[in-house]
Amino acid sequence: PGSTMPQGVGGPPGTAVPGGAPGGGAGRDDSYFTESRKGEVNELRQLLRTFATERDKQRKRDIMKKVIAYMTLGIDVSRLFTEMMLAIETRDLVIKKMVYLFLCNYAETHPDLA
Repeated sequence: PGSTMPQGVGGPPGTAVPGGAPGGGAGRDDSYFTESRKGEVNELRQLLRTFATERDKQRKRDIMKKVIAYMTLGIDVSRLFTEMMLAIETRDLVIKKMVYLFLCNYAETHPDLA
């Protein structure tokens, strides 16, 4: 009875919750996600370069949404500035608004780009 209670109540919850899932797992996932981000920013650059030839309006919006999502997460996507400025040449108001968000965000932090 004395040894069963500490193992059942104190042991697993103490080791599983603080040390296992949030601390160790999140740290490893975060470093892995950081590596994939760099590749995905380059992938977004390629998608933005073919943006003018893209005919599907929803596909164009999805590309812009990814850029804005990365920007709001704090990922530096300022390397995509030129491609984003070329993408503003569209009749789609939603895309223009997303480019405007991008421009306003980096105009404050990177005035040399704006």
